[in-house]
Amino acid sequence: MVGCAAHTNSTLRVDGTSFVPVICQSGQTRGFLGVELVDEQQRRLRLAQGVDGGLQAVYLPPGAAVGEHLGGCGTIKLDAPGGAVNGVKNVTGQAELRCEGGPYPVTGHVVFEDCH
Repeated sequence: MVGCAAHTNSTLRVDGTSFVPVICQSGQTRGFLGVELVDEQQRRLRLAQGVDGGLQAVYLPPGAAVGEHLGGCGTIKLDAPGGAVNGVKNVTGQAELRCEGGPYPVTGHVVFEDCH
């Protein structure tokens, strides 16, 4: 698809602070089905659909090479791919997170569209 741009709408909070994605990328380039969201502080949130269809969430603080596995603490719904950019399928869907245990609580809802 030519000219498509990724869009997100988020009420996510990470460790009590607002998480507003400025980058939304397909997980395909990182080996998973889902998206990686990045905010202005370079905090990253990877939302993957597991083989059972459930949500698997990972939080990566700024500069971290390894993330904190948040577990299956929510739901994810991915729509059928609508196109591709440079062979990477666009990802559209939404997720609801309630990851309140662990060192980085993540809660809220996010809708993502055409992440590639």
